[in-house]
Amino acid sequence: MVDPLDPSAELPENRNAVFAIAADLASDAEIKRVGELALARFGQVDLVVNSAATFSRQPIVGSGQLAENFDRQFRLNVRAPLILSALLADLFWRTRAEENTRLNRHIVNIASIGGVRLYPGNGLSVYSASKSALIQLSRHMAKEFAGFGVRVNVLAPSKFPGLIPTSQVSSCLRDLDESHDSGRVVLIDGDGRVSG
Repeated sequence: MVDPLDPSAELPENRNAVFAIAADLASDAEIKRVGELALARFGQVDLVVNSAATFSRQPIVGSGQLAENFDRQFRLNVRAPLILSALLADLFWRTRAEENTRLNRHIVNIASIGGVRLYPGNGLSVYSASKSALIQLSRHMAKEFAGFGVRVNVLAPSKFPGLIPTSQVSSCLRDLDESHDSGRVVLIDGDGRVSG
């Protein structure tokens, strides 16, 4: 940020490289606020990492909270990434195809290996279903967003930081962002093997 009346002045806004926004991503209004604030602060968005998630461990049968947990998990794990990505496309990316391609603009949706592989008996059926939905949604987004030069990929690690170090997830995320791939689903299994 630059003070137009005193361009050489140090501004408090420039002291931190991170611009944090607290928001409830289960709310469409809050998602809109996040997108608008990011654009107002930086003037552009080159990378979106949709990593917010929630889960509840419960059986399908005999759980009094099944419907409530289903709605909450699908709202945050699937709907929020869709709404934020569509909002940024409408507000900024859709009319900038050449610029998007030149700057390699990109969305990475963080799913889970549980969205691809079955882990029976773990009580994460609804969570896994939401991550499967996010993976399929991302494939459709990749096709549609390619029309204006924005790539969409999925990173689907096993449990992290429990089984997979956060540094490995970050490294895979960086590799995806530096590539020119779109429509990929990159899996990191419990042994740390990367595929896809």
